Parts: sequence; C-alpha cells; structure tokens
Amino acid sequence: MHFSTALLAIPILASAAFADEVVYLANCHFAAGSTGGQAEYYKEIANSQNGQNPDSGSVAHITNGSPFNFEGQNSRVFQQTGVTFQSNINAGANGLAVGAFAGTGNNGRPFNCFRDSKRQLDSACIAEYFCRDV
Repeated sequence: MHFSTALLAIPILASAAFADEVVYLANCHFAAGSTGGQAEYYKEIANSQNGQNPDSGSVAHITNGSPFNFEGQNSRVFQQTGVTFQSNINAGANGLAVGAFAGTGNNGRPFNCFRDSKRQLDSACIAEYFCRDV
C-alpha cells in the first residue's frame, strides 16, 4: 500500500516541474528597424514580468518584415532546443479582453493561451498572447 502511494505522487511532482513556464506570442521591433513575430519561452513566468529577455535558446522567429497575425494554426521551432510549439489561436481573438481564453498550444504537453495586454515583454517585443501549461 505504501508503495502504491509513492507511485501516485510521481506524476504530480512531474507536472509541478512545469507549473511556472510560459510561452508568449509576440510582435517585435528589431534593432535593424524591421518588425516580425516570434514565440518566446520562459521557464519561470516571474522572469517575464519586468522586461527580462527569454531563457537562452528560447526564441523562435516566425516572420520578418511585418507584424504577425497569430490567429490560426502556427508552429514554431525553438532552434537551439529543437522543441516545436504549436499554437491554435481562435479567429477574432485579437479583439478579446485581456486575460480571456484565446486558444490552445502544445509542445508535447497541452497549453491554454490567453489574450495579453500588449505590454512590453522585453526590449524588442510586445506580448499579444501568453500560453500556460494546462
């Protein structure tokens, strides 16, 4: 009986390891004067609240040359890690209130995505949506 209890605790501990991670879908103004969209991953959401840069190797560029419309199915590959993050932001989500459910995401685990406030995320990017591990 004690052995069974210990086995049940393992999935809970594993899911807790991802509880603070967040993926932002952002539009950016790059140093060269161009604009574009990108996904940014932070292992700890607390490290994304005051203009900090995303974790090393955790930026996936989507487009260059214009702001990106995140509505619809999109995949981003974080090049240094090889992890693919797939988002599915609902049509019309750009008109939702801040914090409203906007769609889903997946990187091998499910995420829920919400409308962000278009706040300055880091030195170059404005947060359009944030996605949290379910």
